[in-house]
Amino acid sequence: MTLIARKSQSTEQERLRGFVAEQLAALEPGLTVLETGLRLGRTVVDVVAGDAKQRLVLVGVAPVAGELLLLAMLDAFIWCVQFPENLRRLYPDARLIFSRPPRLLIVAEQIPPGFVELLGHLSMVEVDCHELELAERADAVAECAAEPADPLPGLEPGAVSPDRRPEAPAAVAEEPAEAPRVETEPATTAT
Repeated sequence: MTLIARKSQSTEQERLRGFVAEQLAALEPGLTVLETGLRLGRTVVDVVAGDAKQRLVLVGVAPVAGELLLLAMLDAFIWCVQFPENLRRLYPDARLIFSRPPRLLIVAEQIPPGFVELLGHLSMVEVDCHELELAERADAVAECAAEPADPLPGLEPGAVSPDRRPEAPAAVAEEPAEAPRVETEPATTAT
């Protein structure tokens, strides 16, 4: 009797992760994959890459972008900011400036308008989004054109970066609150 080894079916998340890693340069020229499936903090980052400006890029992949994906990416972002020396040890040959905070890149089949609105509230983290248009083949392998989908309305690449932070609304001048009055009784003199 001979043993037959079969490759197990990968999960949808693993297929999306692999596809995005293979097509990363099509999403943004200059991106190079350093690793896939890296655990940073309590989060597994789908794709770790470097960009043309020597910045670390953390790529989160999901069928639908949501709050849990954003929280996981922010957890990895915080880990990278707290432990840049660990990143230098992980990638000693990468020509990246680890003292700069990483960029976050969200790649999903669907990016709901509420998610884009949520990203608009971030002011200290640069987050870019790409929406993929996937077509399923008969053998259930996802494919996509080499070009990313049109930019999301209301969110240009880098729109949420610290350099392009929306101005805070002007404060409304309020009259100072009156101090509470303390009434005292007239002092009486003892004779």
